[in-house]
Formats: sequence, C-alpha cells, structure tokens
Amino acid sequence: MYLVQLNARQKEAVLSVMKTFARDEAWWNDKEYLAEMGRRFTGMETGKIKSLTLEEIEAQARQSYKPGKRKRR
Repeated sequence: MYLVQLNARQKEAVLSVMKTFARDEAWWNDKEYLAEMGRRFTGMETGKIKSLTLEEIEAQARQSYKPGKRKRR
C-alpha cells in the first residue's frame, strides 16, 4: 500500500479527504442500494450477469472509435 510511503503531512491530507467522503457519502446506510448491490454481486458470482474484463472493454472502445469522424464544435 502506498500509505507507508507518505510523510505525516501527506497522511493527514489523505485522512482529511477520507473523512470528507465518510461524512458526505452515506451509501452504506441505504438499504435499497445495499440490496441492489447484493443482487448484482450474487448475479455475477452465479454467472447470471456477465461481467466484462478490462481488456474486453478496451477492445470494444477501440472497435467503436472511428478516426476522423470527430464532431467539430
């Protein structure tokens, strides 16, 4: 982990950011969100939901990109 490489001031900055996220994000208390994530993880683990690897996503992105077809503003 990179935390061991940080000096005291950098660690304090990271901790401050994490505290901000913890204060602002209350997703772990949202029962509907947690239930949905539970269903999705179960679906991926059982194979009912197909997930993509990073390589598959990159290949699809490259395939869909057409050089020279950019919209001009």
